[in-house]
Amino acid sequence: MSAVAWPGGSFAGGWLGSVRDAVVLDIVDSVALAQHAAEALHPRIGLSFTGVAIRDEPGLFAMHGVAGGRNETVLRQIRVSSGQGLGGKVVALREPVVVTDYVTDPAISSHFRQLAVMESLGAMAAVPVITDGEVVAILYAATRDETSPGDVGIGWLHEAAAGLADLFGVAARHHDAIRREAAAERARIAEELHDTVGQVLFAIGASARRLRLEADGMTDLAELSRMIEASAARATGLLRAAVGRLTLRAPEESLPVAARVSVEEFSRASAVPAHLVVVGEPRAVTAAGAGALLNVVRECLHNAGKHAAAGQVVVTLAYSADTVEVIVQDDGRGLPPDFALRAIAGGTGSSGLGLPSLLRRMQQLGGTLTVRRGPQGGTIVRATLREKALDRPVG
Repeated sequence: MSAVAWPGGSFAGGWLGSVRDAVVLDIVDSVALAQHAAEALHPRIGLSFTGVAIRDEPGLFAMHGVAGGRNETVLRQIRVSSGQGLGGKVVALREPVVVTDYVTDPAISSHFRQLAVMESLGAMAAVPVITDGEVVAILYAATRDETSPGDVGIGWLHEAAAGLADLFGVAARHHDAIRREAAAERARIAEELHDTVGQVLFAIGASARRLRLEADGMTDLAELSRMIEASAARATGLLRAAVGRLTLRAPEESLPVAARVSVEEFSRASAVPAHLVVVGEPRAVTAAGAGALLNVVRECLHNAGKHAAAGQVVVTLAYSADTVEVIVQDDGRGLPPDFALRAIAGGTGSSGLGLPSLLRRMQQLGGTLTVRRGPQGGTIVRATLREKALDRPVG
């Protein structure tokens, strides 16, 4: 999905527009996304039960979204793998499947039939949500009587699967990126410590063994002690250096990391849930460009917490072939009716974080900054940098 496409969509003007507005701020929280999507779709589909299972990890889907369930706690514990039950068949076939009686239909496995009996579910339809060639979610609808989902209900599921695929795709990529970042960080720390501190600790151990073996011969214990002390001090220094190398030093070194730190610090300090989504492949940004984008993030977070009374903030860092964008969206009270953003006159624009100052700085870098009211309230700030600020590779 391109940076320009987020968070709007071709369905925003139809009935799915209200559904998208209800879930767009949840794309960084798969559990909330699934639940709010189920709640928003349930009245439109009009059947007894609506469920949304979202990919938790490769090959495994979790039923995080439930509307109309009688035993919702149990239903949310369902984990579906390829080939298991109706959802597993949908994942395996990568196409919708409808059964007239979930409990007795021989075309699906028996993994979840007891739950269907407990819920009194009869006919059921399931549709895969596919983005970038991968199944990222499963939408379910079921009845509790002799009726079937019908063409209309199944049609709603098809439209929802197509119209919400980009949002579910962002959620899946965000979830995958967090897992990859955590794994890469663990591997990097392990390699760093193995190559530095591990070697020094081995030398300390060897010196200690020599001290134990030669103590009876009254070898120069003072010299051995100094060697052990020096090695221990070196190990401490190497450990600090390793940690330092894993810590951000300047904004241009890792714009996504710097943005994530700002978002997490804001969320801890304000108690307002805030999330970072990275779309596209991160690329080089000049120090000036990275600093300007980070200042936009920080100013928007400050405004969301202090002035907007926001309940949630989503920061998107979006990369394309020739642009880097920051989009900050909150669900706060929105802009005043007479709001108009104008760049401040004079100065370098390098100090002060007010939006007029940031607008001037973005313009100096050949970029743009826009501020508008969100479709359901709140505020959306979009800062865009183009080639001028993207020309220097990062170490």
